[in-house]
Amino acid sequence: MAIRGKRPKATALKIIEGNLGKRSLSQGLSSKMIENMTPPSWLKGLARRKWQRICPDLQGAGLMTTLDRTALAMFCVVYARWRLANEHIDKEGLVEQTRRGHMKSSPYVVISNKSFDQMRSMLGEIGMSPCARARMDVPTPADDSNPFARFGKR
Repeated sequence: MAIRGKRPKATALKIIEGNLGKRSLSQGLSSKMIENMTPPSWLKGLARRKWQRICPDLQGAGLMTTLDRTALAMFCVVYARWRLANEHIDKEGLVEQTRRGHMKSSPYVVISNKSFDQMRSMLGEIGMSPCARARMDVPTPADDSNPFARFGKR
């Protein structure tokens, strides 16, 4: 049976957003933040490069702990699968010809679409989608050209 209601948001995301509802924050499983998280040894190629690009940003935002390592690795694998399927589609096209001469959709289209859906759902959960960032209350640097910027808006 499916669980009803909104999916719970990660405590780290609630803290960044400012806990607008003022509800008590779940401590959940305690996990330590890691300054330099290394990718799993089995993560190869494009997936490993994606890890190396996004991990520092997630760590800088305070969104990466030891418990998040597997979720990020899963995202990187799906991202690599999506990119490889799209590269194949770019080379071979969206349709292919069967042995009998009929045209059919490339199986790489299905792989690309499924990987895209998986990535989209994972992005929101780890705070990497535009919508997730828009909900976050992340301070922006002050504009040096405005002498009154440091006083804030009223």
